[in-house]
Amino acid sequence: MANRKLFIEVLAHVELEPETWQQANWMSAPPLHLQLDKLPEERQVLGQFDLSQEEVESVHGVACGTAACIAGWACLLSGARPRWYANSYPAENVAIVSVDNRNVEYKGRIHTVNDLAHRLLGMAVLSPETRSDLFDGKNTKDEVYRISAEYLDLPMSELHRLVDERVEGILADRAELLAELRRKAKARATA
Repeated sequence: MANRKLFIEVLAHVELEPETWQQANWMSAPPLHLQLDKLPEERQVLGQFDLSQEEVESVHGVACGTAACIAGWACLLSGARPRWYANSYPAENVAIVSVDNRNVEYKGRIHTVNDLAHRLLGMAVLSPETRSDLFDGKNTKDEVYRISAEYLDLPMSELHRLVDERVEGILADRAELLAELRRKAKARATA
């Protein structure tokens, strides 16, 4: 059974932040340059190695600029964490870190984006030919909506209505959070 809620959440994310949607890539992010001596000692060696999102954030902070396709966002919005790999150069005290664009960590295990997204979206029961349509890297947003509506067995107008409703809910939540932050800032300023 298709996970309607996650389909709508992913489509709402694409509507709200279209610059983060790149259908041709499972996942992408600008490369990071980390000081090698800030990583654990066992990582300060020449070569290539994997890093978890937590290891990257402990040295660099939150990485910005992440983009993903529909499958990638299904994984990330469900709590999956990107995996990273580093090419280290001890002589220069630098590790160039790039996102692993095929694998994510979810509930303590490494999964391919493709397989995990199929399971999370409730598409694992479909034949490989049928389920691969949604993740085709050449899909436009209109094609993603059309294919999603077919999977969800919804008229296109209903899918658009549900996504618009979710976008409005997210924007309302953001406005509420902003108002709360402003109240706190004002309270600190007058204290």
